[in-house]
Amino acid sequence: MNFKETFLKLTEYTIPFGYEHELEHILPSGWKKDSVGNYYYNIGDSETLFTSHLDVATDKKEKINHVIEGDIIKTDGTTILGGDNKAGCLVLFYLIENKVPGTYYFFLGEESAVHKNYPHGSLLAIEKNPEIFKKYKRVIAFDRKQTGELITRQLGYDCCSNEFADALISEFSKNGIEYKKDRTGYYTDSAFFGGLISEITNLSVGVWNEHTKNEYVDIAYIESVAKAAVNVNWGSLPVVREIDKEEFDPRSDVENKELNDDQSLFRDVFLVLDELYYVCREIRSYQNFVHYFKPGRKYYFTEWHGDGKMVLSVENGKIHINNETFDTVDDFKKSIGIEKLDRQSFLQLMLGEFKKNNNRLSLVEFNHLAFLKSGNVKRLGRDLKKKGYSLNRIGKGYEIVKESSSYIKKFKNFVGKNNI
Repeated sequence: MNFKETFLKLTEYTIPFGYEHELEHILPSGWKKDSVGNYYYNIGDSETLFTSHLDVATDKKEKINHVIEGDIIKTDGTTILGGDNKAGCLVLFYLIENKVPGTYYFFLGEESAVHKNYPHGSLLAIEKNPEIFKKYKRVIAFDRKQTGELITRQLGYDCCSNEFADALISEFSKNGIEYKKDRTGYYTDSAFFGGLISEITNLSVGVWNEHTKNEYVDIAYIESVAKAAVNVNWGSLPVVREIDKEEFDPRSDVENKELNDDQSLFRDVFLVLDELYYVCREIRSYQNFVHYFKPGRKYYFTEWHGDGKMVLSVENGKIHINNETFDTVDDFKKSIGIEKLDRQSFLQLMLGEFKKNNNRLSLVEFNHLAFLKSGNVKRLGRDLKKKGYSLNRIGKGYEIVKESSSYIKKFKNFVGKNNI
């Protein structure tokens, strides 16, 4: 397979959710469709499920103008590239071409930020036909940014065991690719298999600045990952993580009936916890989450990347969280430290957090602090500039850069382009 040529074909246009069928002529021959419309292949009798997704993080189909600089492929800055997750598709194409045993799924509509919901194709397939997926012992998603990251936690739970992660790291290391365990996963297609499949991970495939117009990929790294993956002994990987089926049961006791006045309280608390990056697996859709509310039912929330847990129930005008009861949402907010800092205090807080983390914060960390302390992001950018820093968005996060360093970089680029 010619990796560069195939990648350029896959990214000729941006492919929003709903346009995935336009890639059928590029998919390896022999694909089938499940009842939801996802594309899949079966090779041999394997207990490994490989996944990627066909859509990209945009709501417009647009022609992509590629800019190629050696192994780096990007755009002219007018559109996103779609390396997330066409890079993962390339890896799966290569595994299929080499007849590596497994089931290969190319899911529809993973980019929840675009269609304002959780991943579409994977979640719908799981909810309609969960029995189909129970035969698998591991899910491998080639859907992770940059290089060297092997995800061990996402959707607020530990998605694979240390034994599994260590063994997979060793397998790739033998083939020239070095991975390290990373607990900062988000919600991707693979995350929703937590109640069905024991070992789940996402692997880096050489994509930077995903979801932005300055996205780029390293095609040589993608090819290296694919060629290493062909040599991994997938069937030998240990299966250790215990499945908590109850924790992942989304709607077991939801009834179709009129909601009472507690609905608004539940909505307000749910939105606060969502802003603080707590996830509730009992409720899968942000478009209609209130309709799944049942007075008195317990809803379990966990932090994306931390160990925090909250058990929420609302009944008869009372908010019950863990072992405390609150009469109002404001009382609940005060109890978890939500307060409005003045402008300078917020600036100092964020500067301190950036410096503790090598001048970078993930989107989760950044937004969590901004919401918790009622900080204004635009004002923060202006205030940082006065302190000599620029605030830059990088993929799913932010960095601060000393202005002098930024100017030097721009000057060097100018000198290089003009042969000075």
